[in-house]
Amino acid sequence: MTRVIGVIPTLRRDLPSLTRLSEQLRDAGVEPVLVATGAGVDRALTAAGISHVSPRANPGFGAAIGFGAAQADFDWLVVCNDDISIDGPGFGATIAELVGHRGGQRVLAFFDPGPRRAVPGPTGVFTSIALIDAIARRLRLPARPVRGAWYKSFSLCAISAPLWRELGGFDPRLPYTYEDADFAARAFAAGATLLDVSEGGVAHEGSGTSRGLVARVLPVSVHSARQYLRARGIPWPAATGLVAGALLVRALVVPVVALPRGEHWRAVARSLRHLLGPAPVLPAYEEC
Repeated sequence: MTRVIGVIPTLRRDLPSLTRLSEQLRDAGVEPVLVATGAGVDRALTAAGISHVSPRANPGFGAAIGFGAAQADFDWLVVCNDDISIDGPGFGATIAELVGHRGGQRVLAFFDPGPRRAVPGPTGVFTSIALIDAIARRLRLPARPVRGAWYKSFSLCAISAPLWRELGGFDPRLPYTYEDADFAARAFAAGATLLDVSEGGVAHEGSGTSRGLVARVLPVSVHSARQYLRARGIPWPAATGLVAGALLVRALVVPVVALPRGEHWRAVARSLRHLLGPAPVLPAYEEC
């Protein structure tokens, strides 16, 4: 029998939402694996008697998915954000069709209703860090056409076991952001099948966690961006210069996009310091 597990990394202490999402996955024939990456949610889940696992660390999205995936043998791995809502039976039918037609193949299937994105190169990394992409979205400028390697949000996607094993999961050098684009780029380069699966019963709430801790998480995101560029073959000095330049532009753009200036300027300053110093880390498990 085909085994499908759904790994949900979470820092949220909203137990009703987590319980509901777990039930929706079970309704779809997917075994949920909650991964608590913060002490608060770990304690809350334990007190409520809700099954979960924890690395007793906040290692980042990709590492948390890898930890959850290592807890069980599977034929398909569903990556699921904790802010997703799905129609269980409808999603179950979609998963059943995918598994039935693509069993044993190297497949990455996206279910999030958002648009396709081009796998970012140096220009895409620059415009993202510099908030130029955010301005373009506010102005509702037309998106650049997607050519070549592409991906969608990893908020809800399915990865076949052969592809997961071949690629070795997410790149551990990318603790926060770009781990999804990197995985999709490697899957595309390996000749895997990438599917954009329409799933009308999926809703993506959108987490505010990173926005609320921008001074702590932006340096880690910038570190991941530099590592991502290195993985794409960009020399270390050029990668460092690119992200540093993007941070300086971001400092100028913050008032334009109406973000809290002091907090974001502190985040930019911290990010610049970490480019020449020790690698930054996400807020610790005990802090979350």
